[in-house]
Amino acid sequence: MGKKSSRSIPKKSEKSSSEVILKSLLIISLIVNLVFATQSIFGRESSGEAETEMQEIALASREFFVEFEDKNLHMMNAADLLAMHEEGRVLILDVRSHAERREGSITDSGHIPLIMLADRTNLLPPDAVFAVYGENDIASAYGVFLLNVLGYEAYVLEGGMEAWEKAGGKLNTCYT
Repeated sequence: MGKKSSRSIPKKSEKSSSEVILKSLLIISLIVNLVFATQSIFGRESSGEAETEMQEIALASREFFVEFEDKNLHMMNAADLLAMHEEGRVLILDVRSHAERREGSITDSGHIPLIMLADRTNLLPPDAVFAVYGENDIASAYGVFLLNVLGYEAYVLEGGMEAWEKAGGKLNTCYT
């Protein structure tokens, strides 16, 4: 099985409010940068410019995952998370947009769009372990980072829905 965290989950009250605010601001800045990078790429006429920018973002994303454990990021493969989910030891959380979720999702997954996650952690069970998936592993990593700095234990569902399905997990397809 993937590396399992041996740390105990701190209670939310143990974190100072300034620490939470500082870390939340860091997360928000990362999300804003990701949104602006995506908008600037897809708003371009020249496919050459967009391709170059996509390559730069791909390089930045690889660098982002270097020493991911030091950044409170934990990745786990779909087969291990599926086994944990079937045993009731992990909850699946979708951090994609509402529009993306309507196209399909992992069966029995919860849903809080990444942009709303910081404001909605009060909806999450405090002692649960989460497997997070998003549009891609980078988006998932932002969600995992946020949850981990707020005291939750969370993992990136490496490969997202596609990996989940290949591991034998069930998907819901197309909502209307």
